[in-house]
Amino acid sequence: IYLKLKKIYGYKKFIFGCYLPKGINPNDGTTIYTETDIILLHTSGIYVIESKNFSGTINGNTDDMFWNQLLNNGESREFYNPMMQNKTHINSIIRYLKDYKGIPIFSMIIFSDNCKLNINQNINSVYIGKCKSVGRVIRYNSKKCKYKLSRNIIDEIYSVLYPLTKVSEHLKQKHILDIQEKNWLKKCPECGKILEIRQNNEGKNFFVCPDYPKCNFAKQINNQQIKTN
Repeated sequence: IYLKLKKIYGYKKFIFGCYLPKGINPNDGTTIYTETDIILLHTSGIYVIESKNFSGTINGNTDDMFWNQLLNNGESREFYNPMMQNKTHINSIIRYLKDYKGIPIFSMIIFSDNCKLNINQNINSVYIGKCKSVGRVIRYNSKKCKYKLSRNIIDEIYSVLYPLTKVSEHLKQKHILDIQEKNWLKKCPECGKILEIRQNNEGKNFFVCPDYPKCNFAKQINNQQIKTN
C-alpha cells in the first residue's frame, strides 16, 4: 500500500502503527489502546487506512459485527468488521486531536489485490476496496475536496501522533492480550452462540454461554479458562 500512497501528489506524511488511547479497562484501571495500520496526513485531509492482507473471498455486511473469509481450500474464518474497527480508530483520533477541529477524516478499508470482495455496504462515507485502487481514490478525493491542510498543520499533527508509535514492548503485548480477550466476546466454542459477561458471587467476571447450564462453557476474563460444573 505504501508504494501506492507515496506516489500521490501533494505534501504528506505517514504514521504507521499508532497506538491511540480509547478508554479505561474496568477490570484493572489501565488504559486500553487501539492500533491503526496507516495514517496518511495529506493536504486533502487525514486518511485512516485499515489494511487487510487477505486471500480468498471476503463476505460481509455493513452492520454485521463479524465478516467471513472463505479460502480457496474451503476453510472459513470470521474476523471483526473492519468498518467498525476503523470507526474506533477515527473516534480515538478525533478525541486525541481535539485541538484540531474541522479537519476531514476519511476511513479506508483496503484488502489485497488477490482476494474477491463480496460486501453489502450501505455507508458511503467508508471506502472499501483493493490495494491497486487506493492511490486513484485518494487522488480523486483530493481534487474534489475543498478543505486544504497546510504544510504547517500537517507537521503539527504529525508531531502529536508520531510519539504514539514509540510505545514499549510491554504495551504492545498488553494490546495483543486485550484483543485476544475481546475475541472471546465472539462465539461459544461449544455451541456457537454469542458469549455473555456474567459475575459470580466472588465478584469475578466471566465470559459465559447464554445457554448455561445446558452448555457449561465459561472463561474467566483474566485469561484463565474454567469449566463450570
